[in-house]
Amino acid sequence: MSLILNGTDGISDVDGSAATPAIRGTDTNTGIFFPAADTIAFSEGGTEVMRIDSAGRVTMPFQPAFYATRTAGNVASNTIVVYNDVYTNIGGHYNSSNGRFTAPIAGTYRLCVRLLLGTTGFAVASIRKNGTTVGLGQWASASVSNGASGMAEVILILAAGDYIETLNPSGDVYGADTFTAFSGQLIG
Repeated sequence: MSLILNGTDGISDVDGSAATPAIRGTDTNTGIFFPAADTIAFSEGGTEVMRIDSAGRVTMPFQPAFYATRTAGNVASNTIVVYNDVYTNIGGHYNSSNGRFTAPIAGTYRLCVRLLLGTTGFAVASIRKNGTTVGLGQWASASVSNGASGMAEVILILAAGDYIETLNPSGDVYGADTFTAFSGQLIG
């Protein structure tokens, strides 16, 4: 492999790969490589962890994210909602047994809950961090059974190990389809 290094062009003629990056320190499988024209990528442990393509789009395939729905029946008031049907769980940080998302690293997270009212009346969605309410959503239905839905969303700074869960503090939440859902992802 030839390498050209000069004061005008910098380093050139070496693309590298995830396993053997073109630019690296003493850790030979962690660094920067160039997988395609006008594209830069970063590897850690020989695996690509981030890419910026020619249009400026950034992809991070291991960024924690999850999306789960409740299909195991209605949820009574004053109950933690457990979303049993998991569609996406990058990193495995959402637990479908207890309904909790646990932050794997410190950072800023976007979290959202969507509930469908199970009967006429009103429903409340409570987003809780480590057991304390940090976000609420409320909506009502005067006459339509299983028709009122609503959403609550928060952006929170979490420490590694903090957990998020949702509580149905009042009303009856419908839980037999994908209308009732919980999602989130690390955004920074």
